[in-house]
Amino acid sequence: MPVSAGTYKLWIGIDEVTYPYWSSPQLPPFNVATGETKDLGDIYLVEKTSAIKGRVTSSSDPSGIAGLRLHAWQHEGGWASTTTGSDGSYVMSVLSGTWEINVEPPYTSTYITGEPPRRVPVDDNETVADVDFILQESAATIQGRLLDLDGNLLTDVDGWAYAREPRAPEPVAGAPVNRGEFSLNVPSGTYMVGLHLPPGGGYSLREEQEVGPLASAQLVARAKTPAEVALLDMSKREQRVTVLASSSVPITLTLLPNDSLIVGGFFTDDDKTVPAVGLNGEVFAMGGMGGAWQPAPIDPADGRFEIRVAAGTWNLGYWLDTSGYVNSPPPDTRLTISSTQVFTFNFTVVATDASIQGVILDPDGNPLLHAWAHAHRQRSASSAAIDTGDESKPPDGGFSIAVPSGGTYDVGAHCPEDWGYIQPDFQMVTPTGGATAPITLQFKASNGTITGTVYYHDEAGNPVYGPWAWVWAWSDDGQHTGAPTDFQGRYQLNVVTGTTWHVGACYQAEEGSLFYETSAPTDIVMTTAHASADLTIYLADTALPPAAADTFDPSVGWTNTLADGTQIEIPAGAMPPPATVRISGTPLVEELQNTLTARPFGFGYAIAAYEESTGNQIVQNFNSNVLITFYYTDAELEKRGVDEDNLSPAYFSTTTNSWTKVESFSVDKAANRVTVQINHFSTWALTAPARDEGVLDGEHSVFLPLILRGGS
Repeated sequence: MPVSAGTYKLWIGIDEVTYPYWSSPQLPPFNVATGETKDLGDIYLVEKTSAIKGRVTSSSDPSGIAGLRLHAWQHEGGWASTTTGSDGSYVMSVLSGTWEINVEPPYTSTYITGEPPRRVPVDDNETVADVDFILQESAATIQGRLLDLDGNLLTDVDGWAYAREPRAPEPVAGAPVNRGEFSLNVPSGTYMVGLHLPPGGGYSLREEQEVGPLASAQLVARAKTPAEVALLDMSKREQRVTVLASSSVPITLTLLPNDSLIVGGFFTDDDKTVPAVGLNGEVFAMGGMGGAWQPAPIDPADGRFEIRVAAGTWNLGYWLDTSGYVNSPPPDTRLTISSTQVFTFNFTVVATDASIQGVILDPDGNPLLHAWAHAHRQRSASSAAIDTGDESKPPDGGFSIAVPSGGTYDVGAHCPEDWGYIQPDFQMVTPTGGATAPITLQFKASNGTITGTVYYHDEAGNPVYGPWAWVWAWSDDGQHTGAPTDFQGRYQLNVVTGTTWHVGACYQAEEGSLFYETSAPTDIVMTTAHASADLTIYLADTALPPAAADTFDPSVGWTNTLADGTQIEIPAGAMPPPATVRISGTPLVEELQNTLTARPFGFGYAIAAYEESTGNQIVQNFNSNVLITFYYTDAELEKRGVDEDNLSPAYFSTTTNSWTKVESFSVDKAANRVTVQINHFSTWALTAPARDEGVLDGEHSVFLPLILRGGS
């Protein structure tokens, strides 16, 4: 397999039809040097010696439903599938571990699941029986039509329609929109019906429910959970409908034409008189849920752009794919536009006129190749917040990070956790034009430990140790680490002395949706080789949403809203070409590292996609960007001491054992909504710095493109 030098992870796809009892082993990351032929030796498949079995029936017929697909998955990447037999029974071969399993009726089915996936722990050589599902019958139909402002059927519009219960953001039923029409099979009841339109289309959703800006802001501020915030945002563009059993109810959704223009350009000076030529990239406008994402390319000849949008309020953003510049949208890009109006909005680009250079060494002083050097600069009145980096390269482990001059950067390094090193101390660098004097980032060997026991309180208020909790720690000098507790709640963290560590823990119940976390980190000054601290975790204010999984045709695309309001939108053609793709999203609080510059804001989602026919995980970059939308609450910001301006979506890279912030996202502070464009799946979360960096006059955020080779 020809590759470039770098750090890699190897996946082996197993055709489940041909090899139903075998699975791929989990292989650790490995390095490939320039000119090297890496011999991995013989790789042995892992036999599936365990199983899950049960039956699928309906609420009105216990005889069983034949021919339905069931899927099971693990957030680490495992997947298994099977089909129910003539009596609705199934047997699914799996490896040992904890699995999420659900049954998946097609959207044309007259059944819906009506319950979240089941979490099933399975031991070696164990068959877990009686994992049964009872489906609800969809005895009613919602027949929908999309109309323009004159009442004409929009036969040139496709998309995805859904129906949800009024108090829950996740859909009960969904179906494609074909030539402006759709049909939803639902049980009798009351539903909110909405629509997802693909990015870049010619129409946008109209707000069906008028809510004044003051009233809307007050409702968002009072919301206690991200799901409540999402419901407020979604309901603006939905219609309420009540259907009776065995009935068919017509509904129409009126769309607005994208007949307004947002125009502008990119300039190299603050007065915006000198056009920035040679730019490659995209400007985008985000107007709310339901596909109100309108992108447009930047013309490299003159830096101009033109975005067609509908009347309403939009937030602008951009990303650049041109060396020598950084992504630097101004802090306030919210605008309101009327029908047929032309609105002008210009940007000033920020040049990378300096570089931070140096070498990365292992604890013994040898060059450490394919580690990751990173630079972080907080926002201030005269400088922008930057998160960027570069890989250390042969022969001496050198790196060079292009940055704007001015301001002080915290510079550190990361490497895969399997290498067993502790990160170097952050170094503070203030570059001027050109290159800085070289710096040395040397990884450390652990010379200290922190031990203790994690407790939580049972229903009677008694302290109980927390088995298999996750303990994390970050230091004032830029290091981070983490480890699970054992079956008695005991933990050990390998650390370095001479710095202060901030230690916390979290725990997700094996069954159900409850999770626990420390209310604040415990500070430990490591002046000796050992320290101890028992940790108490408390029930979180909100429950974890259930995991979710589905299969879809990538030529059609796929959109889904999870129970906390998080939305994943995959446009048609964005995924590689298998006939059918499986996707899973699992909420995580454990195994998430907390670092000085990025702490997960609550929990994250492990999102993965697979080829349906072979089970191969899809790890390559997508053909076009996929959208993820997160919601947050004012109460959560206050509880965690996080400034809204410091929120940033990020994915966790196992190649660098660190959070990687993205360069293309939009924040709507009025709606408490963050939408990010991504080109691959991983573990994603909203993050914020571990320490409040403050908000100073004139601040704005900058995100540089990060390019990682050979891993996620």
